[in-house]
Amino acid sequence: MWSSYTCQRSCHSGSCQSFDQKCTQRCNIKRHKCGHKCNLVCYGSEPCPITTCEAIIKNQINFNEKDSDSNLTSHIEALKIYIENSILARKRQQQQLECDDECHVIQQNKNLTQAFSINLDELRQLPTVYTDFLRDYAKKNLEFVQTIERQLTQLIEETQAVRRLIQFYRLHQ
Repeated sequence: MWSSYTCQRSCHSGSCQSFDQKCTQRCNIKRHKCGHKCNLVCYGSEPCPITTCEAIIKNQINFNEKDSDSNLTSHIEALKIYIENSILARKRQQQQLECDDECHVIQQNKNLTQAFSINLDELRQLPTVYTDFLRDYAKKNLEFVQTIERQLTQLIEETQAVRRLIQFYRLHQ
């Protein structure tokens, strides 16, 4: 649907503001699917954008009148279109999850690695280098060092398990 009114840059009838101001008039072109007015704020000489109809439908049908079937049919069609558009909008919202605390930390770490030109793949491939002091201490206190290593490994594994549970609960709320 293209607008064809006196204002060269709008989708409505009547005069418009000067070209340095944003037009605030509403589009009055009827939607071809439901018959309601577009009613969006002026979008210039572009075709009507495809959006969900926001018109409120009042169900005041008198079933004793002869034309009640046509009114009912138009209401059913309008409701069908409204429901389909609502379902599509809800699906689009569900596809994009909100960024939680963990997401923000991951994004922050990514930004820092980019800012400092750190290549994580290279860091993972480098061998771990221990000082002579640490190697001597580990030889003399092997049991203690192994206990600390097990506790740190357990802490990391439990933290990862808790994060997975939190993500699971957030997805299923």
